[in-house]
Amino acid sequence: MSTPNDTISLSDAINWTTNWRNQNPNAVKAFLIPKDDLTGVLAENPDAVRAYLAIDDNGTEKLVIVGCTHQIDGTYKDKLPDPSGRDNGNYVFDFTMPCPPVCDPSSQLNS
Repeated sequence: MSTPNDTISLSDAINWTTNWRNQNPNAVKAFLIPKDDLTGVLAENPDAVRAYLAIDDNGTEKLVIVGCTHQIDGTYKDKLPDPSGRDNGNYVFDFTMPCPPVCDPSSQLNS
């Protein structure tokens, strides 16, 4: 089996996540993203997906995920819901759960 594009080695992932934790000791380590969010945003047929860092009204850190379309000028435009509330097939997904508390205690990326 061939390696998918845009992957990094486990050792790079360990180094990069360690760098993050060392430089941001009180920050969230990761986000658990349910499969339904990924399949939902991909169902919009985006050219890319953007994840925004956010904090909900209860103080829980989140990723807000939206699909994006590639523009002629090279930028990526967010595919957002219609502000009037009409269903245009674009949604904002926010069902992520931060780590901690939903961490994998045995992961090399979390130690």
